Amino acid sequence: MDIRILIIGLTLTCYLFEQCQSKKTNIKDFVGEEYRDLSEVDFFKNFRNKGASLFESPDRQDFVLSNYRDGKLTLLVLAKTKKQTDGKVRYIMTDIQEISGLTKNQFISPVACELNGKSDPIIIAVCESPSDKEVESYEVLKAWKINWETRLLEPIGIKGVECINPTYGVDTN
Repeated sequence: MDIRILIIGLTLTCYLFEQCQSKKTNIKDFVGEEYRDLSEVDFFKNFRNKGASLFESPDRQDFVLSNYRDGKLTLLVLAKTKKQTDGKVRYIMTDIQEISGLTKNQFISPVACELNGKSDPIIIAVCESPSDKEVESYEVLKAWKINWETRLLEPIGIKGVECINPTYGVDTN
């Protein structure tokens, strides 16, 4: 009788281990996920929304680029909007990028970037600002551009990318 219990216990343990291994653990596995608020998805329940920008694609579909943070991990989430009959909006994730280890002087800059001197609102960048002085533009550390055909955030080189400080020169006193 004891050997049967041992065999059943081992079988159950193997089954549960396999089930745990089959769950989504790669962040890209969540592409295609539909949600009202990202915290509905268990994996993201501790992430907080730090801001979002609304975009209209060339084929006139609405997309939202959101910046989520949980400690030192930041996520950029590109999602297509899906309007419900009750007027509420749901989102379908089309891409997600992980950014880890941002310092207190580093941040995400959406819609305030230029490429070779021309405004380009679909460039998103990780920027750094010196803490001791106000600057007209920030140092760009990494950048992406929304590709409307693939609905992805594609990495781009930072040469020629400049992100402006929208409050530069504004007297806040």
